[in-house]
Amino acid sequence: MSQQIAETSLLPRLVSKETVTINGRDVEVSIPKVSVRVSEISERTEGAKTDPADTTVLADSGALSAGTYEIRALLGANTQTEVDVQHRNAANSGNIVAHRVYTGPNSGMYVFTMTLADGERVRVAMAAALTGHAAASLQTRVV
Repeated sequence: MSQQIAETSLLPRLVSKETVTINGRDVEVSIPKVSVRVSEISERTEGAKTDPADTTVLADSGALSAGTYEIRALLGANTQTEVDVQHRNAANSGNIVAHRVYTGPNSGMYVFTMTLADGERVRVAMAAALTGHAAASLQTRVV
């Protein structure tokens, strides 16, 4: 009996009861409540760079609100290179953590999940100088 009571107590939160008229009769129907969370994807890039020096920023998310984010770093270069995907502090004066990524020629996408405090950001920066062309784009989405 306690199992039935527990399930019944959940009903007001899970369904909406409505009365409709069908063939002249009032009928009570239960309509499931649906909650949808839409999460906007933001994308940022600093554009393509030629012969970028060590520490050149390729993409910067800008200051983000506190939360857990899915971070997609899309990287491209015409030769082998090293970049850091950086979780930066709110003052943008230092890294909280940096993930080193080694890429071959062409492109790749790297996915991270990061929990950020208010005002923190994510950047992609060169970890070594490059003779050639490189670009990056950051996509951020609250999860």
